[in-house]
Amino acid sequence: MSRIFRNVKEAYAEIERELLEMGLDYQTETYQDQHVGDDPGFLTKELQGYNFIIEAPDPDDSIKVIQTRDKSIVPWIETEAQERFSGLSHNPGKAWKERPLVWEQFIEPTSSRFSYTYSERMYWQLWPIINELKVRPNTRQAVIEIHQSALDIFSLGGKRRIPCSLSYSFLIRRHALDCFYVMRSSDYYTHFLNDVVLAILLQDFIRHNVNPDLKMGRFHMFVVSLHAFAKDLKARGVF
Repeated sequence: MSRIFRNVKEAYAEIERELLEMGLDYQTETYQDQHVGDDPGFLTKELQGYNFIIEAPDPDDSIKVIQTRDKSIVPWIETEAQERFSGLSHNPGKAWKERPLVWEQFIEPTSSRFSYTYSERMYWQLWPIINELKVRPNTRQAVIEIHQSALDIFSLGGKRRIPCSLSYSFLIRRHALDCFYVMRSSDYYTHFLNDVVLAILLQDFIRHNVNPDLKMGRFHMFVVSLHAFAKDLKARGVF
C-alpha cells in the first residue's frame, strides 16, 4: 500500500521521519564510482522498496520546497531541466557547474565527461514518447528508460557510475497525465528531493507537449533503496 501525500512538502517531511524511524543500518561499499567500504561516513540507513503517491503535484510549488531547503540548488534544477528536455545530448553540459562541489568529482579525467547524463539517456526517447501519447493516448508503452543494462552491466562494482533512475512511465487517464518513477537507489539528503522535482517537471513538460489541456495527474514513485548516509545524518544532528 502506497503512502499518499497532498504535495511535495508533505511527502519530504513524512518520508524523512519514516527513514529515521524505520531505516535499516548497514555499511555501503560503493558510492557512485567511489569505494567507501572503510569510511564510517557512509554507514547507511535504508528503507527498502519504498513507494508513495503525490495526489496533485504542482511544479511551481515543488520548486518552492527546494527554495526553502536550499535556494542555491534552484539554478542547477532549472539548467538541468533545460538540458534534459532539450531533445539534445549534453555531456557534460552546463548544469553541473551550478553545483560543482557535488558533480565535479564525477567527471572522468580521461574524457572530461560524465559516465552518463540524463540528457544523454533521454534525448532520443523524449519526443517519440510524446508523439506516442498524442497518437495513442490510452497506451501503456510510454516509457523512458534511463538505466540501460546493455551499457550499465559493464560498470558494476563501482567501475563507473550507473544511473540511479530506472525509468519514467506515463499514462493518460481521467484526462490527466500520471507519472510512474522507478529508482534503484536514492540518496535522501543529496539527491532525493531534486529527483522528485525533476520528475514532476518532466511530467509537466510531457503533459504540456502532448496536450496543454491535460491535467497533471498523480505522481507515483518507487525506490528500491531509499537511504541516508551517516555523514549527512550527523550534520543534521540526527545520527
